[in-house]
Amino acid sequence: MVFVMLPVIGVVIVGIAYTWVLTYQEVRGAEVLEWPQTIALVSVLAATMQAPLPFVMALFFIDPHNQRALERIAGLEVLFFLVALPCALKRKGLARWGLTLSSIFFLALTGLIYLVSQWQF
Repeated sequence: MVFVMLPVIGVVIVGIAYTWVLTYQEVRGAEVLEWPQTIALVSVLAATMQAPLPFVMALFFIDPHNQRALERIAGLEVLFFLVALPCALKRKGLARWGLTLSSIFFLALTGLIYLVSQWQF
């Protein structure tokens, strides 16, 4: 399972990096940041903030005794998702779908880690 997820995670992280490049080009071309550029910047920032949270959960907090910390991290993930999704859907082109799918992927990954952490082996 881990070997299947690693290429998918790599593709998602490369997609976020590519979206950062597209956003940098959009923002650099504007003299004053208007609402489309601000939404673009917020969408990329929120999707980027989602990326490390599943890894933090998996590395440090997978233990039934750390449920409070897992709930807080999962709450942060949901908060970033609720910010990233509408902002990503306002964008155009490839950045829209890349950010939307990466945001959904990281939310699902965090949810799966949270569910697995409650099982005791």
